[in-house]
Amino acid sequence: MAAPDNELERVEALYAKLRRTVIYHLVFLVACIFAALVFRRALNYPPMLSWVIFAVPAVVFGADFIRYFACRAKLARLRQDASSH
Repeated sequence: MAAPDNELERVEALYAKLRRTVIYHLVFLVACIFAALVFRRALNYPPMLSWVIFAVPAVVFGADFIRYFACRAKLARLRQDASSH
């Protein structure tokens, strides 16, 4: 079994990588929402198009968000265990 310090360092590195990934996904999502609203207004598409912009990233990026929140919970648990020793 890996030493607790190595596990904590590994999870911290993974958490930093996942945080960057989630931030990039959110930036992409905001850009897509902005573009969809501009195109919807310019082309007179129905307002329902705006909801698609929220649903598609939730499906496509959902696994990354779930991994991020799971890693965050594991990191908090490891930090709590490290501080109690």
